[in-house]
Amino acid sequence: MLEAKDIWKVYGDGDPVVEAVRGVSLEVRRGEIVAIMGPSGCGKTTLLNCLAGMDPVTKGNIMLLGRDPSALSERGRDALRAESLGFVFQFYNLVPVLSAAENVELPLLCQGMPRAEARRLALHALTRVGLRERENHRPSQLSGGQQQRVALARAIAHGPKLIFADEPTGALDSQSNDMIMDLIDHVNRHDGISFVIVTHNPKVAGYAGRTLFMDSGKIISVRQRTGTP
Repeated sequence: MLEAKDIWKVYGDGDPVVEAVRGVSLEVRRGEIVAIMGPSGCGKTTLLNCLAGMDPVTKGNIMLLGRDPSALSERGRDALRAESLGFVFQFYNLVPVLSAAENVELPLLCQGMPRAEARRLALHALTRVGLRERENHRPSQLSGGQQQRVALARAIAHGPKLIFADEPTGALDSQSNDMIMDLIDHVNRHDGISFVIVTHNPKVAGYAGRTLFMDSGKIISVRQRTGTP
């Protein structure tokens, strides 16, 4: 699903420069959940953005679903993300003036999907995260946990192969944290969707098959999970 070889992300061209990611190599297999942990400022989010093709690497190579994002045009990278990837962010990134259903169907409509089909997929995704009855609620009418469930529904509606999640439970209480991670675990097991999750929370990382620990832009250790979360 994803392979990175000796990737670097360097900001600035003078002295000093900032080496945000330093020689990272990793792979993500089909149906796997991989967590990335480390202290603030260690390069976790920068690495995630590079892996997702949103931020070009300074050097190294990434193969994302069998394609090299750096060899694609901007339109090609956009199409790859829209068709095959999903994204979940810490602060939901929902459009305030749209309902839950409209937020989920918006990316589908942007891909040119007929409105009726986009709405069908949106309602199906909302049903899967337990929010079918809130389809007409706007974000301000939903709790934080409910907003993140809408964001997860948006991420899975088009049937992606790989989802990138940046601190998906960082703004949630413990109960909502567990609900979101149980949903992610279910989607992973039921649909075979791979996840790459940046987190500070060891409980979140406990759902991952592998956890990569970063410091100063490097992966310094890897932990393999044994048993169930």
